[in-house]
Amino acid sequence: MECQIKKCTLKDLFILQDISVSTYYDTFNLTSTKENMQLYLDGAYNTRKLMNELKNPLTEFYLVYFDNEPCGYMKTNEGDAQSDIKDSVSLEIERFYIVKRFHRNKFGTLMMQKVMEIAIQKGKEYVWLGVWENNHKAQRFYKKFGFKVFGKHPFVVGNVEETDLLMKKILIEKNSDLTDSNGEKNDSHSN
Repeated sequence: MECQIKKCTLKDLFILQDISVSTYYDTFNLTSTKENMQLYLDGAYNTRKLMNELKNPLTEFYLVYFDNEPCGYMKTNEGDAQSDIKDSVSLEIERFYIVKRFHRNKFGTLMMQKVMEIAIQKGKEYVWLGVWENNHKAQRFYKKFGFKVFGKHPFVVGNVEETDLLMKKILIEKNSDLTDSNGEKNDSHSN
């Protein structure tokens, strides 16, 4: 038995929809009202929306299988498909979820390694994501892979506005003598 990560196609639509709804619900059902949760699930994971996302050449979904059972998924975006930063040299991880009973099986590590492999193959300079400001477990996981907070943005669940921290990991240093690992200008550079 081993973990496999497979790129989604339209044939995977209903598997993707099921795992999207169940993992989001399991992750956030205790932090949202039933009404707001249902509004979000109906809007984010309806068949038409997922189908359009699967057809978008700048968006990719990957399903994670263990012993032929879906146990997680991730969604990446490039260019104009990104939610905030529409930078051609970046890759956004918009969704990154594992089925609760498969937590602690190192699938998250395998998924993150896959994202980094994809980003490098595509020649991206950095990978970024948004994570709920109160999801400290996820933040620790991302920090373990070198992601650092660089901003924040609003994230609406139903009719409640939450705050996501924006985190990024630099893959390729530009002008490394003038920038630090966060891409910030290094004022200590001397002639």
